[in-house]
Amino acid sequence: MNNDIPQLPYGINREMIRNIARSIDDEYTAVICYEVLMQMAPDEYAANRIMRIREDKMRHYRMFSEIYTMITNRQHQPQMMRECPQDFREGSRAAFIDEQENVEVYLRIAEEADIPFVRRSYRRASSDDQNSAVWFLYFMNM
Repeated sequence: MNNDIPQLPYGINREMIRNIARSIDDEYTAVICYEVLMQMAPDEYAANRIMRIREDKMRHYRMFSEIYTMITNRQHQPQMMRECPQDFREGSRAAFIDEQENVEVYLRIAEEADIPFVRRSYRRASSDDQNSAVWFLYFMNM
C-alpha cells in the first residue's frame, strides 16, 4: 500500500486503511471461491443458500470498495487471498473459519471508525458473516 495517502479524515488511521483493504481482498476472494463452492454443493438447497451468501459478499465488496475510495480518494485493486478449496467439505470449513475471523475484524473496524457510514457498514457485514458462518458449519456436517 502506498504511504502517500492524503490527509486521513475523522480519526481514520493507516492501520484501519490496511484493514479495509484486506476486507476488500477477503470479500473478493469469497465471491470467487463461493462460486466454486456453489458448483460443488451436494444439493440445490445448499447451492441456493451459498448463492445468497455470495450475494452478501458482493454487496460487502462494493460497500468496502466505496468506503476505501471515499477515505483515500483511490481505488483498491483486489487480490486473491488464497486458493479456492476443491472439495465441498474443505471449502465449507475454510469458509466457516474465514467468516468467523471476519466477524472479529469487521467489529474492530466498526468500533474504531468515527464515520457513521463506516461503522454501520462494518457492523452489518459482521452480522451477515456471523449468520453465514452458521450455514457453513451446517454444510461441514452434511
